Amino acid sequence: MMMRWLLLSFMCFCSPGLFAMPTDQIEKFVTTQLALSPTSSNTRVEISAGQLDTRMKLRPCNDLTPFLPQGTRLWGRAYIGIRCNERPVWTAFIPIDVSIFTNIPVANRLLVAGETVDIDDVTLEERDITKLGANPVTSIEQVQGRVLTRGFSPGQALALSAFRSVPVIKSGDIVKVVLHGNGFSIATDGVALGQAETGQPVRIRLDNGKILQGIAQSGRRVEVKL
Repeated sequence: MMMRWLLLSFMCFCSPGLFAMPTDQIEKFVTTQLALSPTSSNTRVEISAGQLDTRMKLRPCNDLTPFLPQGTRLWGRAYIGIRCNERPVWTAFIPIDVSIFTNIPVANRLLVAGETVDIDDVTLEERDITKLGANPVTSIEQVQGRVLTRGFSPGQALALSAFRSVPVIKSGDIVKVVLHGNGFSIATDGVALGQAETGQPVRIRLDNGKILQGIAQSGRRVEVKL
């Protein structure tokens, strides 16, 4: 995984007499934690650090360990913990801001609800995906064949929540039913008793009146395991 890093100064972590930890040790900890997180290739990461609460009264410490507080995600605004291992033990938390830049598809024209989006409708631009809310579209393949439920202006990043899948099978459709048994397969026709997207379960009625449940596939096909 190719990642580019831009680490801003961590010297603001330190106050006179408080920390003896080298800043490169803190930088190494942050980059290691981020490397363990799933990010796309050619990602550029920027980290800016805040300051300790000036009201905190902590004694000087020469044995410090950085840690990631439980449940913390290094995404946008977060905190890194610093633990003093000398007695009496103390911990402090430093605010950081993690920005993750990568190329994502943005609308290159006005997109309206009810449309499907193809590769010609978007342009790749570098954006900070931590500022785009939950589940931004990071690849056009994620939404191809899906329908927009709201519009996007030119230059606006796309959101997965704005897309819905199109059913490949609708209630009443005549479907090709492929029955899979132990070492054999049989194809027959049936009628769908509901609608389903690709990979979803759907009930079908065979010509003999028997009702089965299978998995919807493209091309009005249903796979049934006997």
